[in-house]
Amino acid sequence: MLPERQITYLYEELGSRIKKGREDLGYKQEAFASLLKISRASLVNIEQGRQKAPLHNLYEISRLIKVPLAELLPNLVDEEQQNSKPKFEEEVKLMSGGNSEIQQKLMSFIKIQQSTHSK
Repeated sequence: MLPERQITYLYEELGSRIKKGREDLGYKQEAFASLLKISRASLVNIEQGRQKAPLHNLYEISRLIKVPLAELLPNLVDEEQQNSKPKFEEEVKLMSGGNSEIQQKLMSFIKIQQSTHSK
């Protein structure tokens, strides 16, 4: 079984990709959730990596945001990359002056850039 930190990473990265795709097409959370026949709260939790989306929802999400399902699924990170994450997050925290909103935006941007450059 995968270590818990890798599972957490996978769902957070998946959620980040779903959110980016939704926002790129101009969908509001409420409207997008309605199309999926789930609550807005469930969508928020999926995008934050706190809730595991059922496979049928992932197919529907990929169809709605016009992205192949394979592109939504993140690659596993190796242990070396994972071990450098806390140090990296600490640097982001310092750069943001402790502002959690800026931290979230920076981390989201960085994750998107990493996923774009890893292809």
